Amino acid sequence: MSLHSSRRSRTALVLAAAAAIALGSAGCSALTPGAAPGGTATLAPATKLSADDVTALGDVTLRMTDGGDAAPESRLSQSIAKFEAEFPNVTVERDVKAFADYSKTINLVMSGDDAPDIAEADGAMAPRLVAGKLLRPLNDYFDAYGWAARYPSSILSSLKASPDGKAYGTGDFWGVSTGGELTGVFYNKAVLDRAGVDLPATFDDFQAALATLHDKGEIPIQLGNLDQWSGSHVFSTLLDNTADPQGLQDWINGKPGATFTSPETKQALTTFKDWFSQGYISEQANGILDEDAVASFMDGQGAFLITGTWRTADISTTLGENGGFMLLPPKEEGGPSYATGSYQGTFGISPKTKNADLAAFFLDYITGPVAASINEAGDFLGWYPDENSAPAGTAAEDVQTAWASVLENNGLVGWLDSASPAMGDTLFPALQELMAGQQTPEQVMDAVQKTWEDYRQA
Repeated sequence: MSLHSSRRSRTALVLAAAAAIALGSAGCSALTPGAAPGGTATLAPATKLSADDVTALGDVTLRMTDGGDAAPESRLSQSIAKFEAEFPNVTVERDVKAFADYSKTINLVMSGDDAPDIAEADGAMAPRLVAGKLLRPLNDYFDAYGWAARYPSSILSSLKASPDGKAYGTGDFWGVSTGGELTGVFYNKAVLDRAGVDLPATFDDFQAALATLHDKGEIPIQLGNLDQWSGSHVFSTLLDNTADPQGLQDWINGKPGATFTSPETKQALTTFKDWFSQGYISEQANGILDEDAVASFMDGQGAFLITGTWRTADISTTLGENGGFMLLPPKEEGGPSYATGSYQGTFGISPKTKNADLAAFFLDYITGPVAASINEAGDFLGWYPDENSAPAGTAAEDVQTAWASVLENNGLVGWLDSASPAMGDTLFPALQELMAGQQTPEQVMDAVQKTWEDYRQA
């Protein structure tokens, strides 16, 4: 889910959403066309258009807004150009804003009388847009186009939100996605070889490799956690493979009765703390920026880097044949591995539009197999990984292989900080303090669960 090439900008949005969600849900319930205050208008049922239907429409303009890249070579610009070349009677009028501005103004834009037909949203924007009735329910288009079949269950549930925006996995579908991302383990083959360490096949092997690397004077896991959020990538990767993934997804989605407080969560928190105290994570991690840690990893300092696939191009290009990527090794060799991940480039339709059917046809085009190669070239992991197009022997090739495996095994688990707008405010510093010995696993669990409950009781 995201509108950016770095996890940092997404996190900033999540942290700002606590204040913005109130704006999104207040005073907006009457914004659907023809609705009386507090009411809703009746939406025309979906009609699935064919290519001939679109051509027969004559000259028509679709208006969209997003916080992405307006450059002609960007993946969305290329997809739009391809669509307009195939359907020259349709003009796509695109309003692009800087991401920070976009996230702050999207509710006002979509609540205006001149709202665009299509808007991009992510996991922090969608709840407030849904609560404000500023996105059209897409259930009928999901049925018409078979969109549900594209996505693994965690992604599909994230594209559905309750009417108040406080829970995912229930209510109506609000958007469709062009691609995804996941967090996993990048590695430097040269560092492993230097320490005489084979690529681990199980989690026990991975822990043994960390110990050997440390003993040989190498940095086992490179991490820069001064920003606070990057430590959550390491922890969530551990948690995905320690706790029940479906139970974890239920908690992220806000399912009643779900809890973060469990023996499995405590185990993952304890392991994360132990990795730091035993020197398996750089001892200076809490004082290093994520960007600097990634640069050090690409400079040959550190065997492993647990981060997101938005780093693929840089790492693959810099390390070349020495770069690799894998999911955290499973408990038993050959078993399933789970990874934190979500959607990117996700779009919804305004309930005010007079071009809903055309908007849905366009979204099917830019999120479907026709545009898949464009989206993947733009650093989006596609929902159709039939072919591995990355250069052989690179981290990029490994990323695509891992992504195909995750989709096949339904192995994606959402971002922990998506569980509530203020979750990052609680979780990120708590993990930093856990590393520094200033909090216990029990204190972290209790604080995180309280933030989750406070949001749902408000």
